[in-house]
Amino acid sequence: MGAIFSEDGVVETFQNDKDALAAAENDVAVVEMSQIGRIRVTGEDRIRFLHNQTTADFQKLKDGEGCDTVFVTSTGRTIDLAKAWVMKNSVILFVSPSQRQSLCALLNKYIFFADKVEVEDITDKTYYFTLVGPNSSKVLDTLGLEAIKDKPYGSFMHYAIEGTPVTVGVGSGLASPGYSFMLSTDTAGIVWEAILNAGAVPMGAAAWEQLRVWQGRPAPGRELTSEYNALEAGLWHTISMTKG
Repeated sequence: MGAIFSEDGVVETFQNDKDALAAAENDVAVVEMSQIGRIRVTGEDRIRFLHNQTTADFQKLKDGEGCDTVFVTSTGRTIDLAKAWVMKNSVILFVSPSQRQSLCALLNKYIFFADKVEVEDITDKTYYFTLVGPNSSKVLDTLGLEAIKDKPYGSFMHYAIEGTPVTVGVGSGLASPGYSFMLSTDTAGIVWEAILNAGAVPMGAAAWEQLRVWQGRPAPGRELTSEYNALEAGLWHTISMTKG
């Protein structure tokens, strides 16, 4: 489809950036975002552990719910803006590519001997797509995934496509409406083709970066630095003032 890849395998562009940005604003675009880090946290103490390590109130979340949260330094400065999906036996964290390895190391550093917590980087075992745009829901209708449409932000549901698992969550990661897909390596190609056949326009990382800036989502190494805390970065919605 005309994709141009970076040296580390990221789809930089489909050579259609103008059309892709227009689709994200007026129709629907699909972004191949498998460079986003995916960290699975398991163990009996996983909820308490993440509740203590990030800004969100994890203890109020149930299976099938999710949230945005911020990892911060010991002085409250921002490390990364992440998304979490709380599953029956695990929590999946979606983190910025540049912070993937350091956050795994940071989480493992704070697992004490008695903590029943395990951290696993599953980025290379899965794929990640994002639908963004006002007509994102129409793609779900075409794919038979409409049950997720009326769920609140952060919610997700498990589906099976061609007999393999697909998890779909509410939210594009931006202010625009959309949905996120986490897929197995066996399913990714099938679902990508189905999304395109449903009318979505493919978008690469270069156009996504423009869209991210336009819609005000901060990123580490750019707007998120050790100079600012999460409140100064405008991330009030990620912070629980009552979690204790």
